[in-house]
Amino acid sequence: MVCCIPIPPPTVSNCNLDVEIKIPDCSHCATIMTEVIPRFKGVETCVTDIVNQNIAVRGSFNLEKLLKKLSKLTGEDQVVLVKKEVESEIVQKKNLGALLETDKKSEEYANNKEMDKILMFNDENPNARCTIS
Repeated sequence: MVCCIPIPPPTVSNCNLDVEIKIPDCSHCATIMTEVIPRFKGVETCVTDIVNQNIAVRGSFNLEKLLKKLSKLTGEDQVVLVKKEVESEIVQKKNLGALLETDKKSEEYANNKEMDKILMFNDENPNARCTIS
């Protein structure tokens, strides 16, 4: 059976990256890189360090596509100096909120357990049993 629905290619997940790319010695290549990288889809910040000859790029972008585009425009293979995957701030806040919420719930549970023990043998409890042995 032939299906008329095309199967999409597997998607590469874009995660937050913190990458440093080495700038080639060629000044023309350096200007191309400083112009192309900030316009690339998903790049949030781009800081050029001319002294150390590298560009620090941060954002949620596809690194393979960026390197492929740069090597196509400059004619040279690009070298990645440092690559870090950064967990997004939203995910960090959610994890922190969930942790605080579980702490609050555990404190409430402990307080409720203690109150249950006190009320179990209280005179106001109609189900309380008083046994003398």
